[in-house]
Amino acid sequence: MKYIFWHTNPDTDAYCSAVAYAAYLADHWETVQAIALWVPNNETKYVFSKTTLQLPDVDMHLPVWAEIILVDHNEAWQSITHREQYTIVWVIDHHKIADFHTPSPIFMRVDSVGCTCTILHEMFQEQWYTPSKDVAWLMMSAILSDTLYHRSPTTTERDKKAIRELAMIAWCADPETYSLEMFAAKSDLWDMPVEQILMLDYKEFDFNGTLMGIGVMETTSPSYAVRRKLEILEAMRLQKQKTWLSHILFCVVDILAEENTAFVIDETDSAVISWAFGVTITDHQWSLGNVLSRKKQLVPMLEQYFA
Repeated sequence: MKYIFWHTNPDTDAYCSAVAYAAYLADHWETVQAIALWVPNNETKYVFSKTTLQLPDVDMHLPVWAEIILVDHNEAWQSITHREQYTIVWVIDHHKIADFHTPSPIFMRVDSVGCTCTILHEMFQEQWYTPSKDVAWLMMSAILSDTLYHRSPTTTERDKKAIRELAMIAWCADPETYSLEMFAAKSDLWDMPVEQILMLDYKEFDFNGTLMGIGVMETTSPSYAVRRKLEILEAMRLQKQKTWLSHILFCVVDILAEENTAFVIDETDSAVISWAFGVTITDHQWSLGNVLSRKKQLVPMLEQYFA
């Protein structure tokens, strides 16, 4: 038995890439199970509701030395607890490789595209494998989500090609309109506690010994986050204290306007952000303009600052 799982704050790509790869391996006579490390967000729930497929169960307890497959991540701190107790056999990811080592050779496919499901789509084509209609729908949805339907600077021509080809298999006549439905589902946070909003798409980074948490809320209703700014700032303060962070940042990305508004909680964080991005912070917030991607834009700028 092999277990496929993804990072601890999963997005739609994380869930969909795991289920898609599990389906591929099962069709090739592998015994495999996709396991979630955390609950899905509203967008992911909506995507799965358009298919007959079930969301994987959350399970943090695997047999010691179990063979595991990582999708949509490779860094240990984003992964399952005590990962060293298991045997990593495959990694499929579209993020940079960091703090990663294994005692023996493994299969690793890491590529600079907008989505893990784009890599899987190309892998399937190389093997002359066509996914089912439902799996193709998940894969198409993941790429729409990760690229914000071509808006994100991480988008490549390969992502666009994969969307077109998967839409044909999935019988999706209008991916653009469907993407707006997905983004609306992602933005439906009216009854969600503010602590969960902060952690929806939250990652921590070690910048040359300085630990920083960065949360991202991609939405078509940015005014909702602004109205709850004081609550979000308090949740950020508690998260910073609880995890001994040096800095914390929360970004509200307006998907349709393609604009990023960011929050900081104190003077220490404000000083770092002002120098790193050359901006003026007023009332704990500022505009980052069209800086939409944490991976391709925010993190590299912070890496340069802390170098």
